[in-house]
Amino acid sequence: MLYGSRADNFPCVILEAMACGTPVVATSVGGIPEQLINGGTGFLVPRGDSGAMAQRIVELTDQPELCKKMGLAASEYIHRSFSLEQQAQTYLQWFSRMQGLPAKHKRIWNH
Repeated sequence: MLYGSRADNFPCVILEAMACGTPVVATSVGGIPEQLINGGTGFLVPRGDSGAMAQRIVELTDQPELCKKMGLAASEYIHRSFSLEQQAQTYLQWFSRMQGLPAKHKRIWNH
């Protein structure tokens, strides 16, 4: 999958593609570098560098075994790191840390 965004936060389409076993070639902007492992589950390229993106696409199409290996790694990574269970555990850990903060930080939403 290609994702040539100039700016983005944390696009779900990248996670969805990787969950389906598709390696991703994407620009290294916003939260995208947090989503994939460069060289492992896909490739990150500099924003606006169409030459680097083309080079990575050719690399994956010319090396079907690499593409297959990255796709499998992408699917495993997503299911391990972004499953509902993992998300729930992350929130529970965050809530636990929040409980340990001084009182002035616990109720920031009530000003």
